[in-house]
Amino acid sequence: MSAGLGSSRVDVAPKAPRLETLVTEFAIELTVADSKQLEERLAGVLERLGDRIEADGVALLSLPAAAGAVPSSASVRRAWSRSRELGAFSDATLPLLPLTLGKLQQGESVGVESGGSAAESQASERAVYEQLGISALCGLPLRVGTELLGALVLSWRGERKAWTPQLSHGLRGIAAVISSALARLRNEQESSGTHGVPVVATLAEVDRAHILEVLRASNWVVAGPRGAAARLGMKRSTLNFRMQKLGIARERR
Repeated sequence: MSAGLGSSRVDVAPKAPRLETLVTEFAIELTVADSKQLEERLAGVLERLGDRIEADGVALLSLPAAAGAVPSSASVRRAWSRSRELGAFSDATLPLLPLTLGKLQQGESVGVESGGSAAESQASERAVYEQLGISALCGLPLRVGTELLGALVLSWRGERKAWTPQLSHGLRGIAAVISSALARLRNEQESSGTHGVPVVATLAEVDRAHILEVLRASNWVVAGPRGAAARLGMKRSTLNFRMQKLGIARERR
């Protein structure tokens, strides 16, 4: 996750383990739903996710795949707000955040914190978030393979939240599950039930993809305070076991 969400007054780590349960619940719920139910189920997923992590806003964004098309053609596909106001997540305010949306479009995660050390590329937009009353924001690209399907964006108002490896891991898992559901929905809409085969990632595939991402980010260092195990919020032995179970071996350069 980008810098800017590391320091905090409020610790949300105790809620992180329950996110792992949500990953499983959402995966099952979205997998068994047919294409007519998926959009409604996605709305419910956003609401339950926001409530579980005590976010003030959660949005599912549609982003154009073509470079240079951000932000004019970006839009809010689904949104939930604790105050019943979309805030930053409205089609009218998205054009004010071209750098944030641009990073998401490039497949990069975004972390923005008002009054904190926001990433340089988002620093110029910090005033926009402050004007919207948002103190912390997390954006995750939604991808299946190299294909970008949109972005999941969460925001908090008031006191800042602690950004722990466990919370990051849980949110990435949820993002992967939503990505799979969007790919399936897109595939079924395009095929019209004739020739296409829905794209649905299994829980093992979601877990494997995320662990690989964290291992690459940590340069394949498993142990230590900056190793992959610590980033994932698990013991070294647990990570080694899961790597073996999922068939993950260090990539050759």
